[in-house]
Amino acid sequence: MAKPIAALRLVPVALAIMATCACSDPLASLRAEWRQCVNDAFRTESAKAVDRTKAAEAAVQSCEAKEDVLFRKARETIPDADRTRADFRRREVGRLISQAK
Repeated sequence: MAKPIAALRLVPVALAIMATCACSDPLASLRAEWRQCVNDAFRTESAKAVDRTKAAEAAVQSCEAKEDVLFRKARETIPDADRTRADFRRREVGRLISQAK
């Protein structure tokens, strides 16, 4: 009878793992992919341009296809997600510039 009791001890752990997986951000992998694209593009653009702002804007622009995929997926749960797109880009440009200092 020791085996069933031992198995019952694992139930809370299994439930916690399933809850974490079920509640995870569905956009997390797309956002990470987009952020990696932007970071890589910013490194490339920074090597070519002295102006960090222009390099950051060019980096964000060069990853527009991945951004489109991200926002298309976001619209499935947030219908007006596109309204935040300009602010999303501004914050990312600001992050890149401050990170480069």
